[in-house]
Amino acid sequence: MAASTLLTLSLSLSALGVTLAPPAAEGETATGEAIAVDASDGDAQAQPEASEAGEAPAEAPAEASTATPPIDEPDFEQEEAYAEAEPYDDYDYEDYEYVAPKRTMSLTNGYIGLGLAPGMTFYNQGFHPNTRFEIEGGGVLSHDTRDLGVMLGAVAHVTPYYERKAPSWGVDITSTAILGPIYVRTGIGALGGLPRRHRLHETAAAVGGVVGAGLIFDADDAMYRIGLDYDIRVNTHLEPVHTGFVTLRIGCCRD
Repeated sequence: MAASTLLTLSLSLSALGVTLAPPAAEGETATGEAIAVDASDGDAQAQPEASEAGEAPAEAPAEASTATPPIDEPDFEQEEAYAEAEPYDDYDYEDYEYVAPKRTMSLTNGYIGLGLAPGMTFYNQGFHPNTRFEIEGGGVLSHDTRDLGVMLGAVAHVTPYYERKAPSWGVDITSTAILGPIYVRTGIGALGGLPRRHRLHETAAAVGGVVGAGLIFDADDAMYRIGLDYDIRVNTHLEPVHTGFVTLRIGCCRD
């Protein structure tokens, strides 16, 4: 009886265009769409996998990764190899001796020399011939890399005048610049016994200086200087006294 009743009802609904669908299974909607279940809270929420137009559902944005990057562990074997390696520089610093840099000009040695200088004293009415004898000493400043030097010293001299017995005498402080084979000499000092003009036997003391130049030669640790000197003095009567010399000097020693 019940079966006939259901069959009659089904035929009636079919005639009206209504179709009875079977009951939906667990996890599906009435239209057959799958239901997505969120396992985080345990509640089943219906999320259609595809829309009615057949498009794929939008994917949820991926969460930023919070994982810690791996850390390189130290290579203990390599560090031990570095520690056992021999030092690159095995120089024994205990044997090192500090050497001070050389100066450009340095005092190399002292010198002593003798000089002979024939000459004459001029005045407006003639001249008086004489010969000067010198003894000189001092020190030598030499350049480290060039043939340059400076001689600093003092010279004592005696100058006999012919036709009279009393000589003149004096002392000068001198400096001589050596430029290769050439030298230039200067000096300043005082002397006495200079004749006053043409009056040979009338003398007076004087102050002044000397300048000269010439050639210098080195041989067997000795210095030979040949040149000309000009001596200019002013006596106590304020009279100038001019004297010229041809000089020959021998000294020892210059490195």
